[in-house]
Amino acid sequence: MRFFFILLAMAARVRTSRKLSALRSPPYCLPCFLFVGLLFVVGGDFIYDDFESTIGIDFNGAASTSSCDEGKRLAYQTQHGSADQNIEIPPSTSEEDTNQAKFQEVVMDDKTVKTSTVAKETSILGHRETWGKSFYTGCRVRLRLTPSEPGKVGSVWHARPVAVYLGFETKFKFQIVDPSRTCTLVKDRQFSTQHHQSCMIHGGDGFAFVLHGNPDRTRTLGNPGMDMGYGGIVNSIAFEFDTWWNPVNGDLFDDHVSIQARGPKLGNHPGEIARLVIAKNISLADGKEHVAKIVYFPYINYDYAEYFTAVDNLREFILDNEENRRVGTLLLFLDDIPDNSTDLRAKPVLAIPINLSAVLELREGTAWAGFTASTGRQFQKHDIISWQFCEDYKQCGFNLKNTFDYHQTDMEYHHR
Repeated sequence: MRFFFILLAMAARVRTSRKLSALRSPPYCLPCFLFVGLLFVVGGDFIYDDFESTIGIDFNGAASTSSCDEGKRLAYQTQHGSADQNIEIPPSTSEEDTNQAKFQEVVMDDKTVKTSTVAKETSILGHRETWGKSFYTGCRVRLRLTPSEPGKVGSVWHARPVAVYLGFETKFKFQIVDPSRTCTLVKDRQFSTQHHQSCMIHGGDGFAFVLHGNPDRTRTLGNPGMDMGYGGIVNSIAFEFDTWWNPVNGDLFDDHVSIQARGPKLGNHPGEIARLVIAKNISLADGKEHVAKIVYFPYINYDYAEYFTAVDNLREFILDNEENRRVGTLLLFLDDIPDNSTDLRAKPVLAIPINLSAVLELREGTAWAGFTASTGRQFQKHDIISWQFCEDYKQCGFNLKNTFDYHQTDMEYHHR
C-alpha cells in the first residue's frame, strides 16, 4: 500500500510541476499537495472534499478560491483571495419627470436578516426574506466563482476530461451568499423632500454545472450577466441554477433550475431557445448549503419515467446513434439525494430522456466538466464547497474510509 502512495505522489509531481514552479514561497512537500483537499484520482474519477488544494483545477475570469484564512496556508495558490473583495459598486442612476426625481443605488448588503432595514412593507417586488453572509456555516476553503461585485464572470474546469457517454454521476455542495441591495428613493423635484423609498435585497445572476467539448478546453469562459458564464459556449450542456428573473429568457420569477443545450454546432443560451425541460422553482440563494447530484444512465431508466418532462427543443436529442450511444436518462437531484444508482427513495427535481452523444460531439466520449457563474447590476457570491465526479454510475457512492489526517478530513478511494 505504501508503494502505491509513493507512485501516486510521483505521478502528481509530473502533472503539477508546471503549476508548482510558479510558487513564490519556499519549497513545499509535494505529496502533501496531493493529499490535501484533492484526494485520489483514478481514471477520470476525482473527489474534492474541500479546495485546500486546487491541483487539477483551472480558473478563468473572476473565479478563485476563498476562505476566512488570510491566505497564509494557501500562498501557493496565486488566485486565492482575489475573489474576496467587494470594492466595485455600480454608479447610482437617476431620472426625472415633471413632478418627481427618482434615484436608484445598488450596494452590497451589510446587514443580517434580523437587523436589516429592508422591511416587508417597504421592499420592492422580488425582495428576499432569507439570505446569508459568507462563511456563516464555516471556514472551509471553497471555489468562489464570482465575488459580490457587478459585471463579473468566472469559470472553473477540471484539468482532465471525463467520460460521459456511458454514464456518470457528479455531486457537489454549493452556497450563494452576500446579495446586493437595491434602493429606490423618490423625491419631490421642486422641494427636494422625500416622497417614498423602497428597497430590495436580491442578488444575481446564478451559476451552472457544465459539460462541454469546446476547443478552448479549460480556458473556456462564456458570456456574463444573464448568461451565467455558460451562454455562448458551443458544444455544451448546462445545468443552470438561476437566481434572477429575466423575462426576455422566459424565466420563472423565483429561483429555478433547468437544463440548457443547443447541440454541437451552436452556442448555449439561458433562454427558451435552449431549454430542454420544464424549469422548476426551488430555493437556491437563501444562504444555506445545498447539495446537488447529477446522474446519467446510458439507457432509459423506467424507474424515473414518471418524473420525465420535456419541451420541443429536446426532440432532436432523443435518438439512437449507434451501439453504446443509445438514449439515456438524465437526472438532477437537489438536497434529497440518493445514496447510489439503485436507491429510488429520492425524487429528482428534473428528469429527461436524452442521448448525450447527440447533444455533445466529443473526442473519445470525454467532456470537460466544471462550473460557471456571473453577476450583472445585481450581484452575489457563488461558492462551490465540495465536488466529486464518478465515471461509472454503477460504482458511484465511493467506498471511502478515513486513512489520513492532513489537518482536514481525508479519505481513501478504493477503485473498482
